[in-house]
Amino acid sequence: MESEIVKYIITQGIFCVLFVWLLMDTRKDSKEREVKYQETIDKLASSIGTIEDIKEDVEDIKEIILK
Repeated sequence: MESEIVKYIITQGIFCVLFVWLLMDTRKDSKEREVKYQETIDKLASSIGTIEDIKEDVEDIKEIILK
């Protein structure tokens, strides 16, 4: 199936080949970028948990000081 598609694309000319190559290259780059974004989101999500813990500690300290 793929070999038939490749043969058809080649028969359509150089611009068709370039278009398909650029399309596939762009999709590959997008997939890699998406993986990096997901990793960044995971790191930021874990940071939010740490910030919430610090906030609770500060509130506890503030409560103790104000007594």
